[in-house]
Amino acid sequence: YLHGPALGMPGAVSGSDTGVGFRNGADRLEIPDSAPARLNGLFTIELWAKDQPDRAGSGADDRDDGHGDSRRGRVLVGKDREWQIRVTGDRAIRFDKAGVSVSSPPGAWDDRWHHIAVTYDQAALVMYLDGHAVATTTAALAVSESRAPVLAGRRIDSDLDELAIYTQALPPERIGARWALRASYAAAVAAQATHLWPLDDTAGPRARDLAGTQPGTYAGTPLFGAPGPFAGAGAVSLDDSTDSVAVPGALSAPSSVELWLLAPEGQGDQTVLAGSGPGAAGWSMRWRHGRLTLDAPQASVASGLRPDGRWHHIAVVIEDRRVTLFIDGARDRSRHLEVPATDTLTITGGTTPVTVAYLAVYARALRAEEVAGHWALR
Repeated sequence: YLHGPALGMPGAVSGSDTGVGFRNGADRLEIPDSAPARLNGLFTIELWAKDQPDRAGSGADDRDDGHGDSRRGRVLVGKDREWQIRVTGDRAIRFDKAGVSVSSPPGAWDDRWHHIAVTYDQAALVMYLDGHAVATTTAALAVSESRAPVLAGRRIDSDLDELAIYTQALPPERIGARWALRASYAAAVAAQATHLWPLDDTAGPRARDLAGTQPGTYAGTPLFGAPGPFAGAGAVSLDDSTDSVAVPGALSAPSSVELWLLAPEGQGDQTVLAGSGPGAAGWSMRWRHGRLTLDAPQASVASGLRPDGRWHHIAVVIEDRRVTLFIDGARDRSRHLEVPATDTLTITGGTTPVTVAYLAVYARALRAEEVAGHWALR
């Protein structure tokens, strides 16, 4: 690794997998030359990759040739001028070798993990994206003699994981199986959190804890099995002030709270989440004057999030006398603020139903890259 890329980032594959983050245009991974790395004869190259849009433009060279071609920069992985997998100006993912190319549709490159694979059986060059073939061309690729190293993460702000080269053209079913290994949100968060209550239970009063051994408790008549924030996710809807879910969330700096929240249009002033502890003072997350706000005894911090009828990923990172709010994977607000220690977190309904999913607590301050990684798993 050169110039200090961020190691130990949340990875793309289920379990405790980690990836690497390349930033600032200078970070890169250098792999020595080898015969398989020249991609002569039969080959497959695969990797997982995603954008880091909150850092876009810091050192990346986006100059194009007028056809969405940015050969000079934004290289995910490549070997000198012999071959490259790169991002074009129209955010397509493109493979080039010996003047032959295959490309995904424009706009494929975004802040979600994608499995990218390119196979060649000495007749057809095929690109796969997320388990599906998206481009094919017939070609006889020239033999490469370059002894240059393979470089990954050049002039692009991205996270990469599971880079591999094979001296065979993997069949479509093998590519599909690799895509099926992608991490689920619940598995990835449960591997890092102290507690994770997915709130997708089908009945009460117990709210299961996937990361620990401290279930929460539902009260009232919540609506179980509500549609969640992404495919395959469930949620709970608390329709009025008698509906609630309380969890044993012991928090003191440094710590973090994370959840998915549906922000209904027309939302009035209303408490969403309250933290209570051994003292009289607590803290709360609430809608106030059309913005999601965190209230502590001595001050407040208002986010830029307004009720828009959509699901949003919220993270509150509590450090010594400072609180940072993240909305949808990006840092939104940070303020000098002391948050009291709590031992219970309670989500309560009100005039407008409160619909939530995946409430998690951590006994540490999440890094910005970790929050962005969780958002990308949606």
